Amino acid sequence: MERLKIRFSDTTDLQLDDLASKSDLNKSDIARAAMAFGIGKIQMLLANGSEANKDFLKIEALKARQ
Repeated sequence: MERLKIRFSDTTDLQLDDLASKSDLNKSDIARAAMAFGIGKIQMLLANGSEANKDFLKIEALKARQ
């Protein structure tokens, strides 16, 4: 499986550690599942095609960069 070139903030790393400790998954498995889940949600919002959904995604992308 290809290694993902994604850096997580300290807060995200802590959340991944916490989820890993509560399950039988490792941090990488949880990160991949979260990404797959998120991509599915984004696809669902874009399939609707509304400008409100596109604006929502833009705002969330900006917040994630901070």
